[in-house]
Amino acid sequence: MTYGEMSTESFLDILAAQFAGRAMGNMTFLDIGSGMGKIVLLASLFFKQAVGVELSQTFYEHSKYALRSFSASMADAGEESQGAAVIVHGDMFDFDWSVADAIYACTTCFGEAMCERVARKAARELRPGSMILSVTRPLVHESLDRVAVIDCRFSWGRDRVFVFVR
Repeated sequence: MTYGEMSTESFLDILAAQFAGRAMGNMTFLDIGSGMGKIVLLASLFFKQAVGVELSQTFYEHSKYALRSFSASMADAGEESQGAAVIVHGDMFDFDWSVADAIYACTTCFGEAMCERVARKAARELRPGSMILSVTRPLVHESLDRVAVIDCRFSWGRDRVFVFVR
């Protein structure tokens, strides 16, 4: 299995550019296929709640360890994140996406059929105005409006993030 992550700087740049003027402290962020949880933990610094859904048992266990370490480090430093970080072991297609105001989907290793499933579920379940960030592959659905394409750094090099609004 191939694994990689977005750089912290790129994630912060996306938040600054795409969420300016939005009350992230009142929003829920959902990372579908959250891997080892890096994006979920970063999002918890800004959003009311950050939820990661991960199918792989190995990645889920690593992300739970990362969450415990992150929480302990924050407590030791006398800091608090903006909101709660939660990691769920399960299939992203079985999870209710309607709870999310923003979704992060690293679709780099997804085929066309999987991207179509993601687009259909997003169109069906996300509330109007919700945002979805799709790495590498654009999502195609008449209910998703592409508002930006951003060049970002990842552990594998540079790649694009497609930003859609439902």
